[in-house]
Amino acid sequence: MAVAEPEPRKTGFYESCLAEGGSFVQFRGWWLPAEFSGVEEEYWALRRRAAISDPAALPKWRVSGPDACRCVDWLCTHPMAAIDVGQARYSPVCDEDGRMTTDLVAFRLGADDYWLMPTLELDDDLVAELRGRWEVDLENIIERLDILQVQGPLSRDVVRSVCGEEAARLSFYRFLPEPIEIAGAHAWVSRTGYSGEIGYEIFCAPEHGAAIWRAFHETGEVVPNGFRAIATIRVEAGLVSPLETPPGKRSPYEVSLDRFVAFDGRDFRGRVPLLRARERERRRLTTLRFDDGLPARGAGVRAAGSVVGEVTSPAQSPGFGSIALAVVDRDAAVEGAEVEVETEEGPLFGYVTPTPISDPGRRRPRG
Repeated sequence: MAVAEPEPRKTGFYESCLAEGGSFVQFRGWWLPAEFSGVEEEYWALRRRAAISDPAALPKWRVSGPDACRCVDWLCTHPMAAIDVGQARYSPVCDEDGRMTTDLVAFRLGADDYWLMPTLELDDDLVAELRGRWEVDLENIIERLDILQVQGPLSRDVVRSVCGEEAARLSFYRFLPEPIEIAGAHAWVSRTGYSGEIGYEIFCAPEHGAAIWRAFHETGEVVPNGFRAIATIRVEAGLVSPLETPPGKRSPYEVSLDRFVAFDGRDFRGRVPLLRARERERRRLTTLRFDDGLPARGAGVRAAGSVVGEVTSPAQSPGFGSIALAVVDRDAAVEGAEVEVETEEGPLFGYVTPTPISDPGRRRPRG
């Protein structure tokens, strides 16, 4: 007799998203909002105004205890011991061979107290290793903490009206380590996000989700966004996802995350292989643009008759047309260089553009 699949879990924002006409897909055991008013409208709302979204299935951990600082620092290629309380920091996470298993954002709540928000769940063996190596309390808090993303050029004004001036004035990758009150509920506010635009994230207990969603919705300045619009914007912003970094396949250097690997005499997971990869890695994350079609994920990229890489994330962008992220040999990743990708209909011709295509200097998120 077949065993019934468990019903997907719901965040505290689920009912609010449903009331807004959201459609959902099942993703990692959760209901994930896919679309509301349509990808194009949602896309332009985030690019020109402000949007709110529920990332639903993002894993969440709390690391505390006497060795929390050393534990988190060892886990990440980007040093975490020196960040301030109230500061967040992005980092790749690698296996012992120096290959990425996921990436994460760490939030320092106290001297020995962190939130970790990885893109992919930390596997059981790694969690056991961390608990065995360090004196820490490592808690999975995904059921106790929800996130509302507020992103876009007008997000600062929206956050100011709902959360107050202190929250609105947060610098990039800073957060309020003590909760504030929003609509009678406790919530934490951070100047982080996943859009390539200025943005904020609001963290709250699930039971407060509806009230906090309503507080932002009643400003009249935000448009609900689903993951389909955000996925396109992510490609434009040159932000890696598991499509670029399937666990155990690529080093941070192969996807242009060099600036998030720092040795500084410290020990961390994958350190020795990464020292070697730093010298020999020949590929980069690159944006390609096409005039006459969209390649498939995994399609080979050719230049001057030779295979130089592969497409990882194709996207049909309302703002830029047919684009894709690709992992490509450095010598071929030259702005303006012509490339060719094989499709079922024959060769598709494109060219290398700046990465990110939407904001080559990465100035927008810093506001």
